[in-house]
Amino acid sequence: MAHRISLDDTVFDLAQGASLDTAVALIAKACQTGRTTVHNLRLTLQRRPDQTHRSDLSEVLDDIGAGAESSGERRYLRDVERAHGLPAARRQAPGPGRTICDNDYEEQRLKVEVDGRLGHASWPAQQKDGRRDRTNATYEWLTVRVHWHDVAVTPCVTARDLAVILNQRGWQGGARPCRRCDCALRRS
Repeated sequence: MAHRISLDDTVFDLAQGASLDTAVALIAKACQTGRTTVHNLRLTLQRRPDQTHRSDLSEVLDDIGAGAESSGERRYLRDVERAHGLPAARRQAPGPGRTICDNDYEEQRLKVEVDGRLGHASWPAQQKDGRRDRTNATYEWLTVRVHWHDVAVTPCVTARDLAVILNQRGWQGGARPCRRCDCALRRS
């Protein structure tokens, strides 16, 4: 009889020793494709006390369960939105013309797309994104695109910019400085 390893164990085997961003990508892809669930991965993680990044992976599973579908989207959620007190967006929200958006701020009619290299580098993908942005604009939605550098290197600047846009579109709140000592919100 052949030995079989579950997909959930395989995900964590591949993530063992890898960076946290790589682990996020593996977990997100497994859930995105419908091959497993956050619940099943959480149960598997509980059985793996020596898993690399084990303490962080529980939070990763929460974020993926909340709709983050990539490492960039998770960094946006954690390092831009939550860390700076921006309102909580609706994740993977359906829009006009059967479109899906990474982050919708419905009251402000603002969509924030977190674009990585993989799904957005080709010319056809860029054209599709442009068509979606134009369609959303016909319904008075503004689309803002952020990239890896914006969420991984300059999340404070990104949060400051988004807070201004959200305020211009009716949000009454204010962004707060995060724990980073050089937070752009602390300097403004």
